[in-house]
Formats: sequence, structure tokens, C-alpha cells
Amino acid sequence: MKTPAVLVRYLPQFHQIPENDRWWGKGFTEWTAVKGGGKLFEGHNQPRIPLDENYYNLLDRETMDWQAKLAKKYHIGGFCFYHYWFKDGKKILEKPAENLLIWKDIDMPFCFTWANDTWARTWSKISQKNTWADTFEKNVDNKSNYSSGILLEQKYGDKKNWIDHFYYLLPFFKDKRYIKKDNKPILILYKPAFIYCLSDMMTCWNELIRKEGFDGIYLIGEIWEPYISADNLDAVLIRFPDAAFENISSSTKKNGLKVYQYNDCWKFILNKNHFLNNKKTYLCGMVDYDTTPRRGCKGIVLANSNVKDFGKFFDVFVKKNIDYGNDYVFLNAWNEWGEGMYLEPDTNNKYGYLEVIKKIIDKYNDMPDLKYMEKGANHCFSNEKEKIYRDLYISKKNSYILNQWLILKEEKKSIAKYLLQRKYYNIAIYGSGIMGNHLIQELSETPVNIKYIVDRSSEVLNVAYPIYSLQYELPRVDIIIVTINGQYDSIKREIEKYVSFPTISLEEIIFES
Repeated sequence: MKTPAVLVRYLPQFHQIPENDRWWGKGFTEWTAVKGGGKLFEGHNQPRIPLDENYYNLLDRETMDWQAKLAKKYHIGGFCFYHYWFKDGKKILEKPAENLLIWKDIDMPFCFTWANDTWARTWSKISQKNTWADTFEKNVDNKSNYSSGILLEQKYGDKKNWIDHFYYLLPFFKDKRYIKKDNKPILILYKPAFIYCLSDMMTCWNELIRKEGFDGIYLIGEIWEPYISADNLDAVLIRFPDAAFENISSSTKKNGLKVYQYNDCWKFILNKNHFLNNKKTYLCGMVDYDTTPRRGCKGIVLANSNVKDFGKFFDVFVKKNIDYGNDYVFLNAWNEWGEGMYLEPDTNNKYGYLEVIKKIIDKYNDMPDLKYMEKGANHCFSNEKEKIYRDLYISKKNSYILNQWLILKEEKKSIAKYLLQRKYYNIAIYGSGIMGNHLIQELSETPVNIKYIVDRSSEVLNVAYPIYSLQYELPRVDIIIVTINGQYDSIKREIEKYVSFPTISLEEIIFES
């Protein structure tokens, strides 16, 4: 096989936008946070300063042309742009990628990572959120405009919303520089487990893209916990250093700052097989990591990073990806300056990291007939461990869903209203466990008519409704609500063997309500 192409994460927040002006102060960009970095302990590599103080603007054509030429010179195979698409099609930080469509002569291979997080302030009660700049909140007195703490809400909507999103992405997919695998544009999902409508959305998108001459979308889902369902994914991407922080120890500095050792993190990446879910498994290494410019003393730091050690580890990392049969090596990152993950030259290391990458890729390019291991023989977990991790993941996901359900109640919103607005008057509930029983209680005194329960066991106790299994011919209903978390896709396929009624997950109802 050929040497894997190096794909690097790319942050498009190096230009001014009205939203950042409003949230964090006039003129805020990622450079604002970077310039505010300071030493929090002896030997702390802060502030980070770009070589020749090149605090560029990504809306300048010359900047992107410079980045493309620099990447090509040092054997960077492509950029993974973060893509932001929120509720009702709200976009943000989209202009650099849109400009690239116009600037056809800039030789910058690219693909998208959909960063599907809600953006919220640190004081928000919303879980699973992303906060950009904790240390800048005190500078802006506009909390009253965002009483919930939500800045941009991540919701996925219905089929019309999915189609709108697809046709926004299509010109990028068709661009000859967009990275494709097996005639499929690559799309990376930052948090695939939280896209509750992923199965239906991808069915829709794949139908549309095949009409455009492609064979589908090559979907890669990022994973940073031991077990996350890989249904609907073509491959998984284990993102480091996030996946290592759960498994290596840190020291805690004053005010809660967490410090990990650079070598410990890399050794965790390299000394373990990471095949998951019997899927093609990609690994995402890192250059460095330091979130203190954004988070201050609440940040995380990898201590003692240096070019020499990076080169040593990156060499083994490339070989590990070759062993996995991977055609891509992912790296965090090209320009995450606010988190200390960047390959662009700075005042300390100049072009050191880029020079190491070029040297190592040249080395493997000169090796004939690169071999790789068979994936199936190197599965990371035993069946017993997989079950433990799966149960742990589902438990955490249930807590996440229940938390959102409580927030709905606090805001005087109801599942019944959601169903009635969509004319789902007669429903069936699949699953009579904890979630199913909560749903029964909530709907029992509403106009929504629960016709029956579908459960594998016909001996369910304390349920005042008929119980059916899927072996029976089910009475017609407007929709079947699946309450079992983490198994919606497989349950939906099973239901479709018996009836043609529409299905929906309880999770989707809660997060779309």
C-alpha cells in the first residue's frame, strides 16, 4: 500500500464575525485568545507567537494560498475544515471554505468535520456543550440576551432541514479538491452518537448524492470514549489526546489546572491496539495541547512537548497506521493555536514540526511494498469488555437524555405537544423499561392515545396497556416511539420487517421539542 496521506484539522476562526463581536467583544478572533495566553507555572510554553508575528486573516486570499503551498511543501495531504451547521440551518465561520470554492487555483485538498455541538456559555446548564472562550466572558455584559446560556443550538430538524444542509454541502463535495474515498466524499462527524436522527438523515443524503454520480458519503465518526455505537458509520476516528486523558494520570496545579505529560499521552496512543466495533479504525494524533489561552486555570496542558519527541512518536504512529491498512493519518492540528495544537511555524520551533513530518513521510515513501495487518485479528476488546463499555456508554447516554428531559419540564415544554403538532395522535411505545415507563407516565393524561406497548417480553408488569411482541400483527398507529437508548437503528430495522409504520426515537423527540 501507499504511505498514508496526512490530514490535519483546520480551524476557520481566524477572522472577525458579528457573533464573536457580540459574545466576546469587538474584534474577537482566535488570535485574541492566543495573545492573551500567559505562563501559569514554571516552564509553561505561553504565550504562543506565530513566526514573524503572522497573525493572519483567513478572509485574505494570500493567507490561504500561503497555507496551501506550505502544506504541499511539507507533505500535508489535506485539511479537515471544521464545519458548523446549527438549528434551522444557521451557519458560522463558513466564509474561509466558501472562499475556497471561489479560489479554484489554490491547491488545497480538503474535507469537512461537522462539529455538531451546541455552543453555550460556561454557566449554562446545558450538558454536551462547547464553550469557546471562558476567560473572556467577564469582559462582555450581555448575559441577559442569552438567559439559557445557549449561543447557538444544535438541532437537526426534519427531512426538509436535512435536504437544505445536503444541498449546501454539495458544491463542496463536487469540488475536485474535496477528499473522496471510493467515489464517496469524506464527511467526519465530531459527535456521531448525539445525532439522534443519523440513520434517517444518512439514508436521505445517500439517496440524494447517488443522483449526483457518487456512490454515497464516506462517513467517519469520531470516538473518544471506550465504546460508542458505530452504526451508520463507514469508519471510526479515535481522537487524541482526548481519548488518552481518561486513561493516563495528571498532576493538578493551582486553581485546578490539569497537566499531563506529553510522552505519557503518545505512549498510550502507540502501545495499544484501537480497533473498535469491527470497523475501519483511523487514529488522530496530536502535535501538542494547551487550552489555557481559552480556559485559563480551568484548562489542560501537555507538558514537555518538543519537536524531537514528536518526530520519534510520529514515525511509529505512521507505521501503526500502515499496520492498520489506513490510507489516512489524522493530526490535531494545523492551526488550533488557542489549544496549542498547530503545525504552522512559531517563534520557538520555526518549521520544526513540519520538517519532521516531511522527513518521515519521505522515509516511508522510499520503502517499497508496505504491508499491513489484518484488522480482525487485532480487535481491541474481548466480548466481555465490549459489553461492559457498551453498558457504561448507554448509562451515561441515559443520564444525558434524562437531564435534557428535566430541562424541558422546567421550561414548561412537553412531549405531548411535540407529538400533537405533528398529528401523531395514536402511538405505540417500544420498550417498557425506565425510559418507556417515564414516557407512559408523561403521556397518560394527555390527548395522545397510547394504543399499546411493544416489548420482547409479554409478561411486563404494571402496564395498563396491551403488550405485543414483534411476532404479532400490530394494530395501526401514527408512529412507534423507541425508548431503548443506543439501539434505535437496529430496532428500527427489526420493526420494518413487520410493519410500515413510521418510527422515531425518544431521544429525537426530547432534543427536538
